Amino acid sequence: MTVPEEVLRSYSLSPQAAISGAGGTRNANFCVRSGDRRVFLRRRHPDYCDEGWLRFDHEALRHLTREDAPVNLPLTCSRGYTWLRHGDHTYEAYPWVSGNPFPGTSRALRSLAEGLSAFHRAGASYPGRYAKGGYRRGEMAPERLIRNLADSKGVSGEGDELAGAYLAQVRIGASRLSDAAYESLPATLVHGDVQPGNAIFDDRLLALVDVDWMSIQPVIYDLAYALILFCSRRSSPIDGADIWSLTAPFEFEEKTARAFLSAYLSLGEAFPQAMRPALMEQVRLTWAHIRIDGARKVPATDRPRFLGRDPTGPFEWIEERRTGDWF
Repeated sequence: MTVPEEVLRSYSLSPQAAISGAGGTRNANFCVRSGDRRVFLRRRHPDYCDEGWLRFDHEALRHLTREDAPVNLPLTCSRGYTWLRHGDHTYEAYPWVSGNPFPGTSRALRSLAEGLSAFHRAGASYPGRYAKGGYRRGEMAPERLIRNLADSKGVSGEGDELAGAYLAQVRIGASRLSDAAYESLPATLVHGDVQPGNAIFDDRLLALVDVDWMSIQPVIYDLAYALILFCSRRSSPIDGADIWSLTAPFEFEEKTARAFLSAYLSLGEAFPQAMRPALMEQVRLTWAHIRIDGARKVPATDRPRFLGRDPTGPFEWIEERRTGDWF
């Protein structure tokens, strides 16, 4: 693993530091050991390096820290900024948080729900705004998903047919949860990518990290992610750094989902009945996003196989429970 010496020195790290990979599906992440010091260093994906984007993320993290939300603050480099431009790349550094992946226990799940609730309550008073990628609804914006499906077409007849199946699901979600309906929901600062690779635990949640898609959205944005990626059953544990693992077929566990939502709501306001179907349509759009954007991270020739892994099962579960009565 290679990191420029100037970058290391800017964060008071030795050029002889031990550097190893630290996962990630878009950013290049490194663990840097320099003497007794350990730092998490990120080379941000070019799409996430606009100064307004960086400033929004770092100011929001400072706000959340003041409000005791479970996040990690970026370190300041020798130039006085919390990010560093070097050549064509942009770097950030964070204190290393020693912990483990999600252990799958009820205690850890409750801690995640409570931590996410604290994040949302703290974010309600944050005044900043930044439309990441130019989309008000973030990565789940239906028009964005429809555009990105173009990258999954033209591979083969099978690829086109699969892309059409996901397109139908996006259109259903967009129709039932229109822009007007979505934007009428109370909004706060959301994490934007609540998945096991971005949550650090001991037996409880220590920190939510990787806030590249943090923005002002309704809370259903994060809750949909959590239901899919923490409240479901798969053939093997999720590896947050492996796009095939992160997007693997799954089955929802209703008991686990109810426990998670109950813990989340125990520290905040009640979840209005009218928001339940909105959450389920957001789950539909989120799963479509996970598969559609995931397909863009694999070689084009692999996309039919990628999209073809149980393309209907989760959507059928959502359709059967789309009113939210199972809560």
